[in-house]
Amino acid sequence: MKINFTIKEYRSMLEAMQIADWVLHAHDMEPRTDTKNFDQLFQKVLALADEMGCEELVEFDEEDKEYHPTIELESAVEEFVEEFESHTFWEELVSRLSERDVLKKAKMTELLEIETKERISLFSEAEEKWTEEISNFGLDRICVDETVGKVIH
Repeated sequence: MKINFTIKEYRSMLEAMQIADWVLHAHDMEPRTDTKNFDQLFQKVLALADEMGCEELVEFDEEDKEYHPTIELESAVEEFVEEFESHTFWEELVSRLSERDVLKKAKMTELLEIETKERISLFSEAEEKWTEEISNFGLDRICVDETVGKVIH
């Protein structure tokens, strides 16, 4: 199968694959084997940069014999990545604080006994509370109770 891309389309594909690569590997300390197929595909796409007139976006490392995005390609997607990270952070914060609050109020066994509709309602109420708090105040009013876990004499 052969697919024809314009330079603009190829560049968009490179950017999309750079975002995907970042999502897959940004926090990895060791190479992953479960993303090998993606890594191989990304290498194929990166290898076409010169042919597609996008040589400024990709460089070849002679030592490891692999193509790598340049700073220019990484910078092109940075705003999308930062937007994703920010949105994910706030969503996770609300979700985890809500879950903590609901679990704190009900013992796990009680929570499992509560009907699904009511359980969903409890989580929704907690999420609504935290969404409003964070929308209005950000992190300003969220603090850690430093006395928890300390031995007081």
